[in-house]
Amino acid sequence: MLGDNGTITLRASDVFDTRRFRMMNYGDNFVVDMERRRPSRMITVGFTYRINEYERRRRNDRDDMDDDVDFDEFM
Repeated sequence: MLGDNGTITLRASDVFDTRRFRMMNYGDNFVVDMERRRPSRMITVGFTYRINEYERRRRNDRDDMDDDVDFDEFM
């Protein structure tokens, strides 16, 4: 149904919950022991549907043209 026009992406960040910060500070009359976790675990699902293939074709045509250019002529 979607052919080559649709793309589904899945992205995960900080899967193992590693974004932690721990600090211990002490002096004569105090002790500070702190641990902070950032809520950074995320899963993102994306869907892209390309309606018009013009840009992709144009880019491919340009890439094909670049293969034929000899840049040594400009040096």
